[in-house]
Parts: sequence; C-alpha cells; structure tokens
Amino acid sequence: MTTLFNWFDCIGGTNNTANLIAISYPGFGSRFKGSLKTPSVDELDLGYGTELGHNGFVRLDAIRRDWHNFYAAEVDTPALRIIPPNNVPSHMRFTVNDDQFTKRRYNGLSVQGGWRHNAWNFSGNYTWSTLKGNDVSEGGGTATIRNTPSETFYPEFNNYANRRPMGYLGQDRRHRARVWGSRDFTTPIGSVNIAAIESYDSGFAYSAIGPVDPTGRNANFRYTGVPVNPGYALTAISSSENYYFSPRGAFRSANRLATDLAFNYSIPVYGKAQFFARADILNIFNKQVIVDPSLIDTTVLTSRNGGVSTVDANGNVTKGAGLLPFNPFTDHPVECPQGNSPTQCYAMHANWQKGASFGKALSSDALQYADRSLAPRTYRFSLGLRF
Repeated sequence: MTTLFNWFDCIGGTNNTANLIAISYPGFGSRFKGSLKTPSVDELDLGYGTELGHNGFVRLDAIRRDWHNFYAAEVDTPALRIIPPNNVPSHMRFTVNDDQFTKRRYNGLSVQGGWRHNAWNFSGNYTWSTLKGNDVSEGGGTATIRNTPSETFYPEFNNYANRRPMGYLGQDRRHRARVWGSRDFTTPIGSVNIAAIESYDSGFAYSAIGPVDPTGRNANFRYTGVPVNPGYALTAISSSENYYFSPRGAFRSANRLATDLAFNYSIPVYGKAQFFARADILNIFNKQVIVDPSLIDTTVLTSRNGGVSTVDANGNVTKGAGLLPFNPFTDHPVECPQGNSPTQCYAMHANWQKGASFGKALSSDALQYADRSLAPRTYRFSLGLRF
C-alpha cells in the first residue's frame, strides 16, 4: 500500500484530475426526506376445490395482486443543490415512496386438477394472467431499484406521455399450461414409471423503445420547443431518456410448446436402500424458440443513437440523410420502415426506425438457455442409491 500511495502522490495525488473519470461522495448523491416504507404487495385469492369421485379433484383460483410503496427518485426543486468536496454543484436526489404515479397489478385465473386410477395418474394446470403497470423496478434476477416518475424526476423535461406509459410489463405472460400423465409398472426385477408432460407458455411482452434527449443537450437531438430550464444544473438527468414508440408490451416473444418424457427405474438392494436410474428426454420434437425478450434484439434507432441527420447548434438540419429529431412532448414521430436507407428515412421526414435485427435473436447462443428459451432436444441420465 505504501508503494501504491507513493506512486499516487508522485503524479499529483488528488490535485491531478487528468485521469479522473467519476467522483462519488456518500451522502451527497441521495438522501431520505423521512422514513421509508418497505415495498409491499396486497394479494386477494379466492378459490374453490372439490373432489371428483374417489380418484379425482379440481380447483379454481382467482388471484389479484396490487403493489405499493414503490421506491422512487425525486428531483423537482431546481434551487435545491448540494456542494460536495469537489465544489461541483449537483442536485439533491431524494429517495421517497410513490404510490401515485407508479403502478403494478397482477390478475390471474388458474385451474388445476388430477385423476388417478390404479397405476395411471393424470394431472394438469392452466393459468391465465395479466401484469400491467409502469413499474420497472423489478425483473428476473434483480433487486428492487428506484423508479424515476416523470411527474417528480425533472418533471419539466421528463413529463412527456411516452416516457412511462401504462401497459403490459416485461414479465407479463398470458397463458401457461401443463398436462402430464404417468404409468407405474411392477416387475420381478424392480419398479418402472414412465411419464410424459406437455407444456405451453405464451410469449413475454416487450416494446419498441428508443432514446431521446428531452433536455436538447445532445448535439444529435436538438429540437424546436425544448422546455425552458427553470434553473436545474441537470446533473442527475440523462441526455438519453426512453421514448415508447409502441404501446407498452405491444410485441411478444415466441410461444413455447414442448413435450418431455421421463423413465424411472428402482429396485430395493438392502433394507431401505434402493438403486435407481432415471432418463429424461426434453423437447423431444426439437422445437427451438426464444422465450426471454432479453435475448431478442430490440434496438430502435433515433437521431440520438444512430442514423442521424447532422444538425447545427440551432437545431437546423445540415445533412440530408438520416432520422430527424422531434419534440417528445407534442410531435407524433414518423416511423421509417425497417431496412430503409438513411436517405429514404430523411426523404419521408422520419424520426425513428426499428433496427435491422429487431425481433431476432441477439446471438446464436440465444437458443441454448434452457430456462430462457426452448433449448434443443436434451438427454439427461442419472443413477445412484437412495436411502
């Protein structure tokens, strides 16, 4: 450590800012206005079940979930600034609870049932559901993060309708179904069970989202009608904010339909110990589709991120090719057909365009994730001793 700090001091120490990339001072970036409530969810579940004769049953459930106490970032007072040790003023971001502008609701109906007769066993379940809102603080494998409501996070610049529209969230999946059956066999040399399962999952929702700069700071996204800055230092707002060019959840990943088979064998060997062997064939018909939208190319081009028409400091176009910036508050952006050239896009005064691979796999590996896509036909074998 001594050697490290000797080197650091010899190149100027903290006075040398040539290689400075970022500065973070705990307590100077975000604070709490008061106490926070833990994010929570209210669930209402109504169910009914009954037996079908002596060997079967069926159950129906209706489920509703409403989320509350979302974490949100708040910056809506231009004069409220902080001066960290580097003397560069920045805005104070408060972490608050928000139930007014952020919504998340799940509605579901499910039915499950089963029937058994002698060595035969059949079961199944089906769920219909919707997940709507504008909360993006949760996702697969992620912890809760802060939303940035348009009404309280730089509202003068961010409060345009297509930034956080209501609609189907990324985890929305309309249909899920499983049907399976099995048959037990008793033989002189052990017990055998053969089972088959058919599964169906409809696709997840995703949207056509492209970047815009509502502050007009980015050279490629200067537009007429930029809101007057009431005094913000603009230290916490990005020059690349989301704009939904489609309704939220307008697109769907592929439906998943798979057939799996399982073969199980066991035989007692000593006392309670059993030798067992198992063989599984997953996706026996080798259907391959991508289920997870994060493995799908969802690139949307605007003048902010590509296909730009060159503009001067006043927002005047100086190059006759590419996409044109637009006012995210008042304009209705024009789509350039996917695959058209920059010259064609400019000729039709287009503002956005789906990327060349929009809706396609991001890579050849996208079909190899067993939990996120319908992976190729897979064989699994196991054997051992059970006690």
